[in-house]
Order: sequence, then C-alpha cells, then structure tokens
Amino acid sequence: MKRYLTGTLLFLLALGLTTPVFARASLYDHERSQHRRIQQGINSGELTRKEVRILRKEQQDIRQLKRRFLRDGRVSKRERRVLQKQYVRAGQHIYRFKHNNRTRYTNRHGPYSPWSSGGREVAGFIFGHRF
Repeated sequence: MKRYLTGTLLFLLALGLTTPVFARASLYDHERSQHRRIQQGINSGELTRKEVRILRKEQQDIRQLKRRFLRDGRVSKRERRVLQKQYVRAGQHIYRFKHNNRTRYTNRHGPYSPWSSGGREVAGFIFGHRF
C-alpha cells in the first residue's frame, strides 16, 4: 500500500512540475503558428493577395519590435506582455481575414485538390491524395 501511495505521489508531483512548461507558449510558437495559419489561408484561397500583404507586414512589424526589445540581450516581463498582445491581435486579424467572404478564386481548392490543375494525376490518383 505504501509503495502504491509513493508511486502515485511521485507521478502527481512530476505531472505538476511539467504542466507549467506546456501551459505557456513561447513567442516563437506564436510566430510559427501564425505563419502556418497564413500559409494555410493562402493554399485554401481564403486569403486574398492584399490580405496576405497586410498580414505579412504585421508579422514583420512584430519581428522588428521583438528585435528591438532583444537589443539589451533579454526581454523583460513588460516587453513580453506587449509582444504577446501584439501576437493576439495579429491572430485576431488572421481569423477575421480568413472568415470574411473574400476569396482568391485562382487557387481556391489548394495545389493538390482534385479540382485544381496543380496536382499531378496518374491513373485516378493525385499525388498526396487518394480518391
């Protein structure tokens, strides 16, 4: 009984120590996920060229701000909060642009969709997709 209780307590302690690591996303994770969301919006045709230009400019401005904050070698708590607010706002802009009714019809279904001419079709298969 004592052995099971000790094992359970050690497991809970290890779980409690690792949880804060997963709870806080780094600034790099924000940047990477937003880049991925923008790229997905381009591939699906949800974002127009003008919207992509605006979103990429916003991402560039955040990177420049981050570089400015890193000039002294570290990012303070206040600077981190400012950057996180910028990333949240940029994420809201990405969501808003992807969910408006404007689409880019030239690449609407993505490069490997059966409805686009971007994929290579061989005997009923388009590379990367099966019917």
